[in-house]
Amino acid sequence: MNIKEMSLTKKLLIVGFSVGLLMFIVLLSIYPKTKSVVSKNNTYSPTKVPVVVSQNSKSTLPESEIQTPSSISEGGLGKVSFAFSDFSLPQTGTLYKIAPSSIPVETFNKIRTILLPNGTEKTIETPRGKVIVITENQKTLTIYTYSRTISFTDNSSSTENTQVPFVEKARNFINSLSLSIDNSDPQIAYYSTRTSDLTRVDNYNASDVVDVSFRESMNNIIVYRQFGSDSRTHVWITKNGDITKFTYLYPPVYEPVTTIRLPSIEDAKDMINKNLGTIVSLGSEYQQPTLDNVDSTIFSEVSFGYFSDSINSALYPIFVFSGKSSVKGTSYPIVVYLPVDGKH
Repeated sequence: MNIKEMSLTKKLLIVGFSVGLLMFIVLLSIYPKTKSVVSKNNTYSPTKVPVVVSQNSKSTLPESEIQTPSSISEGGLGKVSFAFSDFSLPQTGTLYKIAPSSIPVETFNKIRTILLPNGTEKTIETPRGKVIVITENQKTLTIYTYSRTISFTDNSSSTENTQVPFVEKARNFINSLSLSIDNSDPQIAYYSTRTSDLTRVDNYNASDVVDVSFRESMNNIIVYRQFGSDSRTHVWITKNGDITKFTYLYPPVYEPVTTIRLPSIEDAKDMINKNLGTIVSLGSEYQQPTLDNVDSTIFSEVSFGYFSDSINSALYPIFVFSGKSSVKGTSYPIVVYLPVDGKH
């Protein structure tokens, strides 16, 4: 029986079935991977910043990118002990997303006008991004646009010989450029230029350059970076009072994501004993020799801070443990970062 011999009812049933089958095939072709797409974009992935959730939740932090300096051998902390009794640590911390930002054009122009008003500008394209170099006589201003970093050097000589309060000089210099700094607890280090590069020395008398550095803070909490560094701004000043060099990291935009419940100090100690922390500094901050495995460690202080993770574009809470480690009978200062999210 051909289709012409079929009744109208049968014809309609065949057509309806055909249309329904076609619609089913079309729907499958449109939504074949709905489940995998949701999984791929799931914001609770351990390598991504989680979405905003309720306070005190046990949200997952980004996978830690805290690194140990290559000069330090792999290994644990040896026999660990704690020489502090009671530290007042917060119960909650905030996870921030580091939003893309750049040095404002007006800031760049003002710095250039003040430091090198008649300078010659050159733009260099690098694999990481644009670098702007401005030179005038023996002065050089460099802007690394991709990392929001400003660097300035002045190799001209000076005959001025005056006693200068170095911290005040550094503050006034940064403020004159309309750049912001955290004025609390500036650090001073001494350097010598008797070699080709700046070499750190032990005291003022052996130096001819003084480095004044300022920390970065978020809501009065110190922001730490790789390898134990907490300095964002450095100003190098000669004993004659001249600014010979300065570096400045323009602050990014921090967007709060969620509030995280933090572990107790006893839980944090237990995490350290389980080697969940990362050694970020062992020995001198500027000269870290290759060291064998640590025999023992005594932590004398713990503080709360934030770690700036440029790889994950996140700013997250850490506990900073500091003290002394013994390596083959020699004592070295040590700093350990412990990411904390209340899960352990």
